[in-house]
Amino acid sequence: MSKIVNYIENFYSRMEIKSHKHFIIIMIIFAITGSLALFLTIQILLIMNLKELVSPIIFWPLRIIILFIIYQITLILVAIPFGEFNYFLKFVSKFLKRLGIKI
Repeated sequence: MSKIVNYIENFYSRMEIKSHKHFIIIMIIFAITGSLALFLTIQILLIMNLKELVSPIIFWPLRIIILFIIYQITLILVAIPFGEFNYFLKFVSKFLKRLGIKI
């Protein structure tokens, strides 16, 4: 049992999670963001009618790129009503920095 507790404490420490309540809020934000980003990506692609205009070889990588960009934006926007703007701004900045993108 202590291995599980140590793992959870290590995870909370790495992710800078303050409590179980904070963890639940963070997971809710991730869940909402993922669903919203996918929904918005599909809507944008439908409006642009790209599936009909380009081949699947171009469409799917483009869809993934658009989804990635929308996800980063919606993650910060969804975090605002939960009071976690600074946490997720830092999270997104660190993630983009690892990819070599500075904001």
